[in-house]
Amino acid sequence: MGGSLPLPQSDRAFRTLALTLFAFVAVYNVGTYSYFSGSVVTPFHGGPVSPKTHHLTMREGKVLADGQVSFHVYLDGGTPEAPAHVVDATLLGPDHTVNEHWDASALSKLPKRAFANDFAYNRFGTGPYGIRASMGAAATVTLPPVPHTNVSPETLTTLRLTDVDGRSFTTKLESIR
Repeated sequence: MGGSLPLPQSDRAFRTLALTLFAFVAVYNVGTYSYFSGSVVTPFHGGPVSPKTHHLTMREGKVLADGQVSFHVYLDGGTPEAPAHVVDATLLGPDHTVNEHWDASALSKLPKRAFANDFAYNRFGTGPYGIRASMGAAATVTLPPVPHTNVSPETLTTLRLTDVDGRSFTTKLESIR
């Protein structure tokens, strides 16, 4: 801090300052790690936000008049090293019956125009196992109507997405005519 000038304190005071700062940084680092992940004093836990588990936040779910389903989705949790994979999309009725279903094969064949990404780099798109998203991606996704189903927009209440690890994320749907 002083460059080449002599420090305005004794060697003993400087050593005390250095050890105090070291103790503060060590307690701060261990304390935040223990808060978010545990395993220092308490058992391991995922913490308030897990850097290891992907999380999707969905909103603005709509059933369009032509039978398409539109929703906004944001990948707001998880590791940036591995993308999230959505392998299943299901429309559930009021009594939680499955009304429409898109499996990994159907999701992986969605056209590029089905994704209106909010950002240029972190994006949602198709992958070999369904929908693929990198950390921080946000997009409005439009699912096509399933052929040979007779579902009216009034009977649909919830869209459920399931990722490759079996976790499900839901949003309520509204009907747009």
